[in-house]
Amino acid sequence: MGRDKATIGDPPWAHRVADTLQRAGCDPGVLLGEPPVGRTDLDRLRAGGWDLVGDHRAGAGPATALADYLPLSRADPGPGRACGLVFAACDLPGLEPADVQQLVAAVTASGGSAAHNLRGRAQLSLVALDREEVGRIAGHRVPEGLSLTDLVGRPLLVEPIDSATVEDVDEPR
Repeated sequence: MGRDKATIGDPPWAHRVADTLQRAGCDPGVLLGEPPVGRTDLDRLRAGGWDLVGDHRAGAGPATALADYLPLSRADPGPGRACGLVFAACDLPGLEPADVQQLVAAVTASGGSAAHNLRGRAQLSLVALDREEVGRIAGHRVPEGLSLTDLVGRPLLVEPIDSATVEDVDEPR
């Protein structure tokens, strides 16, 4: 893409995804990852009002960043909420609140984890985890380079409302 995906666009993709998560009822939100190279990019991300937490093992991948962050998180989903966490990558600029709510509803109904089914595979750029899954992940030291697939395992696959809104963007359009 030629630059940090979190800072692409106006508003930046990270802001779009964080806004969508908040509109879907996910709060508090945290932007997790390597800080962008430029100070201006970092200021743009913080201007959205979200906490920005750097990777403890920068460059080790999203699964490692997520697993390292969970034991430090003090987020409590609140009473009566089965969903413990929604993880969304910043390269989902078309994400809609209904996409998130659909996965939260699936986890609330069946437990475990849920992701959208894209072409017969779990789209782990957006995944909802119940409290037990969050606890399982937080309780283990994850090796660098572990994939999200290896971390999450086999989530419940949910047919997306519109596959275009949950497709991650990996090349310029």
